[in-house]
Amino acid sequence: MGMTSTGKLSAGVLEFMAICDQCKRPRNTGNHTKCSKIRQRIHAAHNQQCSNARSMQRGDK
Repeated sequence: MGMTSTGKLSAGVLEFMAICDQCKRPRNTGNHTKCSKIRQRIHAAHNQQCSNARSMQRGDK
């Protein structure tokens, strides 16, 4: 019973997106390297903002 998944695990929920959220083209065609880099920058900026907000709540400087 070896099931595999091609989805992304996010907060315990698998996300299966057929359309790229950046270029709005199908994910199974074309090269999405640029889209991936954009997505990584967006998530890194979000994580940095969350980290800053948490440190401000604790009173870290």
